[in-house]
Amino acid sequence: MAHDAAEKAHLKAEWAHCGDLPLTWQMYASAYGALACGLGSVVLLVLLAMRGERHGSASLRGWRGGVALASALLGLLPLLAEIIIVWHLYQPAPGGTISCV
Repeated sequence: MAHDAAEKAHLKAEWAHCGDLPLTWQMYASAYGALACGLGSVVLLVLLAMRGERHGSASLRGWRGGVALASALLGLLPLLAEIIIVWHLYQPAPGGTISCV
């Protein structure tokens, strides 16, 4: 969401300037911040799943670890999107350079 808003503002500024501008720090911060949060959540959930399998009573051990592992697997989908957003930061514009001529 924040990355999209920053990207739209950047594109508007490029058209107003009639040329390509460097990417803003907000675009990098939102892309890398989302990637760091996504990686951290998946790692945390995997650790919780492993801990849930080692500790707890016999009746609760299985479902706690299972829920954490399922959450970690579901967290891989947004993580893939975050990797694509970071990759997109370093790609050239698909339409070429902006020119007002």
